[in-house]
Amino acid sequence: MTKMLKNVLENPGEEKFRKVRTSNPKFSSKVYNMRGAPEFFRLVGFKDTIEEGFIVLPADADLALLQKGVDALSAQAVARAEAEESKRKEDEEKAKAAQKERDAKKNQEAEASKFDAAVAAMAAGSMEDEEDSQLEAIETFMDANPDLKAGQMFDAYEIERQVAGASGTVVVQFVASVGTSYNEYAAYMRRSPEGQWSVSKIEKA
Repeated sequence: MTKMLKNVLENPGEEKFRKVRTSNPKFSSKVYNMRGAPEFFRLVGFKDTIEEGFIVLPADADLALLQKGVDALSAQAVARAEAEESKRKEDEEKAKAAQKERDAKKNQEAEASKFDAAVAAMAAGSMEDEEDSQLEAIETFMDANPDLKAGQMFDAYEIERQVAGASGTVVVQFVASVGTSYNEYAAYMRRSPEGQWSVSKIEKA
């Protein structure tokens, strides 16, 4: 549309630029059938003719109106371009913010996994330390009571399971082995506030 008006301004004596066939399919679909287009052409000076399907700009038309129309279209194009650029930037910022949020969530999940793994490792390490302390107390008690060994020199001790006993004691079921021979025992143990384990009694299972 802007190009059509500029053609008239640059060639005011050329009648071909002053006469527009509105029935032209390309012009009709892309320009004249747009909302407000017919009214715009009338505002800048074009008029209907007795020849159906055409509008013309009379020879005595005020070209200043035409120039105002060109200026208005240019301003509209600039405003549209600015709006599109603003929306593009806004969409870009939203996409960046969304990506940043996703990355932050992934980092939080990763940190949480690391924390859970660390806690599990600590718990496993703490349990191993407790069992080592229990086995040390059991071995000491067995050495101090050789009749429990029945003359055997055990190679190793291994805890199988633990259950809560009466009066705050823990009943630890363990195996004492020598070679391929295994002997099952139950140790009655108590843990001091300082974390030390002691054995009050060991029975052969």
